[in-house]
Amino acid sequence: MTETQTQTYTIEGLNCPDCAARIQGAVSQMDGINECTVDHLAGTITVHLTTLELPLAEIAQVVDKTGHRLLVDEPGTPSSVLSAPEETQGPGKAVVGFARFVLSRRETTLTAIAALLTLLGLGVAWANLYLNSGGVRVVQIVVFAAAILVGGFPLARFAFQELWFSKRVGINVLMVIAVTGAALIGEWAEAAIVVVLFSLGEALEGYATERARRALDGLLSLAPPVALKLQAAERTAAAPQTIEVPVEELAIGDRVLVRPGDRVSVDGVVRAGLS
Repeated sequence: MTETQTQTYTIEGLNCPDCAARIQGAVSQMDGINECTVDHLAGTITVHLTTLELPLAEIAQVVDKTGHRLLVDEPGTPSSVLSAPEETQGPGKAVVGFARFVLSRRETTLTAIAALLTLLGLGVAWANLYLNSGGVRVVQIVVFAAAILVGGFPLARFAFQELWFSKRVGINVLMVIAVTGAALIGEWAEAAIVVVLFSLGEALEGYATERARRALDGLLSLAPPVALKLQAAERTAAAPQTIEVPVEELAIGDRVLVRPGDRVSVDGVVRAGLS
C-alpha cells in the first residue's frame, strides 16, 4: 500500500458549499492527489497525497482558476484570512461592512457594477413609457445586456467549472439557463434582475459567513495556549507544585490548576476548590 501524507491549507474567500464543491472537484483530478476535502465553513482544503513532493504551486493555480486564493504561508489557519473585527455594531456599520466586502472582491465588484447598470436600464425603461421611442428601446436593451454580461460572467465561469470539474448541474448552471432563456424571449430586464439578485444573495451569504468565522476566531483566541499542570505526586499537597505546559500536550486524566482570574484552558470536571 502506498503511504500517503496529509496537508491542510487555508483558502481565501471561500464562503459557500458550491465553491467548495468546485475546488474539491478540480483539485481531486490532479496527479498525485489521492483525496481532497474542502470545508467551506472553516475555509480550508485538506489534501491526501500519494507522492512525496507536494504540488503546491499546481494546487494554488487550480484554486486560483475557481476564483479563490490558496494561502501557502500559514497552512491550516483560517483566521489568517480574516480582517480585524468590527468595533461597533448597528445597521449602518453592517451596511458599510458589506459594501467594503463587495468592493474587495472581483466577482462581487462586478455584481455592484451590474446592479448599477440594471438600475440605469430600469430608469431608461421608465422613461420609454412616456417617450415610446424605438431608439430608447434599443438603449434599454443594450444597458440590460451589459448588466447581464458583467454580472453573469462569474456565473458562467462557475457554471462551466461545475460541469467540468464537479460533473454536476449546480445552482450556477441553472441560473445561466434561466438567464439565457429570459434573454432569448426578450425579457432583458427580468434577466438582468435575476443575475443581480442571485449575485447579491451569494455576496450576502459570503459576508455573513465571514462575520461568523470572525466571531468564532475571536472566541478561539480567548483560549490560553498553556496550562498549569499539577504533578502527580503533588495533587494532595497543601501547596501543590505545577509546571506550565502547552495545552496540546495535556492528556486525559491530567489535572490542571486554574487560579482566580485565569482563563480555563481545557474542558474538565472541577475536582477541588471554589472560585
